[in-house]
Amino acid sequence: MNAYCITLAMACLALHGDAFRKRTPSAGETHKSQPSDGGTIESQLFERSASNQTNDDALESNSTLERSLAAKGRPPAPPPPPPVYYTPRTGHFVHLGFGKCQAGGKGPAFGYLHGQGPNCENSCYHDSQCAGYSVSKYNNCIHWKECGLSAGGDNWGDAHCNVKPSANECPVAVAHASAEQPSHLVDPHHLDAQELIDELENDANKLIKSDAVSPTTCMSLSVGSFVCTLVEAEHSCQCRYMAPQQCSYWFGDRNINLMIARSTSPDGILLLPQEKCSCSEGDGKMEYYCSFGFLDTVPKIGLADP
Repeated sequence: MNAYCITLAMACLALHGDAFRKRTPSAGETHKSQPSDGGTIESQLFERSASNQTNDDALESNSTLERSLAAKGRPPAPPPPPPVYYTPRTGHFVHLGFGKCQAGGKGPAFGYLHGQGPNCENSCYHDSQCAGYSVSKYNNCIHWKECGLSAGGDNWGDAHCNVKPSANECPVAVAHASAEQPSHLVDPHHLDAQELIDELENDANKLIKSDAVSPTTCMSLSVGSFVCTLVEAEHSCQCRYMAPQQCSYWFGDRNINLMIARSTSPDGILLLPQEKCSCSEGDGKMEYYCSFGFLDTVPKIGLADP
């Protein structure tokens, strides 16, 4: 009986040992349906999901760090610089060429606007004193303040010369009519000069014309001669001298080109212009002559410089 019980117990132990060995593979054994890396498909998916979650957490952590640094005063990355417009973008300006603008080969008056390159064209257009502009590669701006601009000036950061056509045309100076300026000047040291000029301006009929000149008129001339006679054919007075004379004795100094004199026979005012004066040598010894003609109209008369 005891022997039977011992034998039965040993058999039960053997059966339990085989079952244990079937549930626990030995070292190096794997199940055909299990992956060779020692984990199930479900476990691998779980591990990948955990890994992705870790990466997302890291990115979110970095973004949070950047926001934290910005909040603490660290500036974000600067934006890209604006583009440089060397030439006009509208039809209000004309591109003349490379280099700063110049006027008459020299640097014109200008206004400098730092960092205003993108707005340089527009601000010049709205500035009535701006005739053109230039923009450098550093986006600095110059407004040119003179007319008559042209390209070809100094190189200023690869700038070009752009002009506003309407403002770049210089106004043409209008010359005063010649009639406004005296065409004939008389000696300012003549005591009655201004009085005689005023009389003729008020009444031109006081002028004694050449065909009205008489021998008495010629004798009344104060030209340093001891005798003056009337040459009727030429309506002039011929005066004799004992030494050579020149018309420049009476004219030429201080641009004097007219003599003015009062006449009593006939009564009026005489005008003796430089262009009707001539001097010559006579046939006899110490015989010299100068002839004086007369104006028939009243020109614009003034006083020469004293």
